[in-house]
Amino acid sequence: MVNAFDYIAGTSTGGILALALACGKSVLEVQAIYLKLKDKIFTGQRPYSAEVMEEFLKNEFGLEKTMSSIEKPK
Repeated sequence: MVNAFDYIAGTSTGGILALALACGKSVLEVQAIYLKLKDKIFTGQRPYSAEVMEEFLKNEFGLEKTMSSIEKPK
């Protein structure tokens, strides 16, 4: 793999995608995460359920994962 970026950033769902990429997930894996995310969370009326999003993120990344906990982003 070629290192192409020193930093990855995003806001809102872009932050979730940045976290997935920094964790070493492939672009196809990130796409699958996003498609699951939109189908589970972005349904019904706004504002969307924070509880559903929190549970989704815990299941996808674990309880302790943060950007600062990634030793060497990929």
